[in-house]
Amino acid sequence: MYKYVALIGISTLLYSCQPNGNKATASADSLPLQAVMDNAGETTPVDKSVLATNTKSPIEGQTFLLGTYRVSDEEVGKMEFKQGWLDLRAVDGKFQLAAPDYNIVQGFDECAAMKSEAIISNHNSLLYFQIPSLNAGEVNSLKIPKDEVLPNHPLTYTFEEINYQLQAEGKLSAESSSPSSITDYKLHLSINGAPVAVLIDQSQFNDTFMKITFVGDLDRDGKLDFVFSVPRDYEEERTLVFLSSTGYDQMYEASRQFDC
Repeated sequence: MYKYVALIGISTLLYSCQPNGNKATASADSLPLQAVMDNAGETTPVDKSVLATNTKSPIEGQTFLLGTYRVSDEEVGKMEFKQGWLDLRAVDGKFQLAAPDYNIVQGFDECAAMKSEAIISNHNSLLYFQIPSLNAGEVNSLKIPKDEVLPNHPLTYTFEEINYQLQAEGKLSAESSSPSSITDYKLHLSINGAPVAVLIDQSQFNDTFMKITFVGDLDRDGKLDFVFSVPRDYEEERTLVFLSSTGYDQMYEASRQFDC
């Protein structure tokens, strides 16, 4: 049984980090507003006219997943979240950004024969942020009736009278119907029919697949932002964040391995 641990150098965290058990998931029961699925597109082929071609280079250290980390003797007690960090948490069916409130539990990882520290939120937290354009307070968010985007099955969200479509392309396996067998996967974003960005570009999955974990207005500019879980293998946790205020041209990445 794999332990949820990651080998990291705390000096490179800048005290960014990543999530474990206390995690908010954007479910239909937990979020307020209404998202509209493009049911008409469930059997239609990928529309190449609305596919963008640009991809992103990840920005690391500004988002953090809570969880347990392997630490050296020199790193013990040095992990913390200084001023400027915000916690995206679910409270009474709504999301809000607030100052992190967490505990650090020290332990020992027998798999790696190293000391460990678990960052455990005292709330239903999804992700920690240290992005200057985000501020504390309640965040408008949409329900997520379907959290996977499969090729030929686009999803459309409507927010402030603007339509956002997530459309995937990829190669389906002839041997397996599992989404984890899809290769050359790309997730495209279009707004009111115009191509905007390639949000996800992944050559293959290893017993994993992508999931939508948050859709809402994190930066409060009246436009949708997206958070995805995109692990590349079953021993990884990885989150990608895209903000409208950057033109969806920056990808904030947090990841951690828990291999043994």
